[in-house]
Amino acid sequence: MPPKKKGSGKKPPKSKTPVLINGLTKEEMSKEQMEELIVQLREELDREREERNYFQLERDKIQTFWEVTKRKLEEAQAEVKTVEKNIEEDEERHLVEIKVYKQKMKHLLCEHHNTIAELKERDLTSARQTHKEQEELEAELCEEMRTITMKTLNFEIETLFNELTLKHEEEMRLTNEKWEKQFTDIRAEKEEKLQKMKDELSNWRKSRISETRHQWNSHLSALKQDHNNSLRDAQLFIDEVEETKKRSAALKELIAEQKGKEKEKLKDLDLTLKDNKCLSEWFSSAEEENAKFQRKMKHYSEKKETVYDVIEKMKIKELKNLEQEKKALESNFHKVRLSNQSSLLNVKMEIWMENGHFFI
Repeated sequence: MPPKKKGSGKKPPKSKTPVLINGLTKEEMSKEQMEELIVQLREELDREREERNYFQLERDKIQTFWEVTKRKLEEAQAEVKTVEKNIEEDEERHLVEIKVYKQKMKHLLCEHHNTIAELKERDLTSARQTHKEQEELEAELCEEMRTITMKTLNFEIETLFNELTLKHEEEMRLTNEKWEKQFTDIRAEKEEKLQKMKDELSNWRKSRISETRHQWNSHLSALKQDHNNSLRDAQLFIDEVEETKKRSAALKELIAEQKGKEKEKLKDLDLTLKDNKCLSEWFSSAEEENAKFQRKMKHYSEKKETVYDVIEKMKIKELKNLEQEKKALESNFHKVRLSNQSSLLNVKMEIWMENGHFFI
């Protein structure tokens, strides 16, 4: 095999990307363009230097300003401390002055109250005097105003009355003329309308008369037929009335008999009631006698038993007899009352039954 060449093993160099200036490379730019570019770059460099110098000056100014303000702040703080001390001293002095001022104010208020009281008294007296004077002046002015108003009112009323009368007369004249004219016009119109209405009414009356004649003829024929029917019905009704009269006469006789029976039963009731009343009176008198004996027994029981033993025994016997009689009378009274009540109930039931049967 033939030997290899030395340069055959080296790598080719990398191609650099060209720098573009205004869209052109260095090789593509001309000399004039390069000069213009250099001028622009120099101008930018000068401008940047100026700006750097300006910023340095600004930094120096800010530094000096900061130092000055720091020194002023320290001075101000020192002044504030001195001012605070002065304020504290002024406050203490002010408190003392306030105390003195309060004492002075108290004295002044006392004097002020005294002067106010004196002034109020003076004002009251002066106000009373002025009020009296004002009332007198008001009364005088009111009287003067009344006289003036009365005079003016009388004059105004007279003038108004005259003006109103003239105005009223003029209005009345105009209204009379107006109404007369309207009356003549309306009268002519109404006469024409009346004539037309008369003609229409005459025609309507003729037609209406013919219609009514026809209706009355038909109505009369119907009335004759109804009259005949009503006469026949009336005859039947008269026959029924005669039959009812006969029935009512029989019923009246029955009613009279029932009334007689009721009167007799009522008489019996009156007799039984009288007997009942007599028995009740006799029973009440017996009760009164019994009460008297009991009172006497109480009176005699208060005395000694040795003296009145015999008398008490006799009275006890009499009382027992009276009590027995009382019981017998009470039983008789109850029996009589029950019999009377039963008789009354029977009578009432009979009356009720008879009346009920009658009405049925």
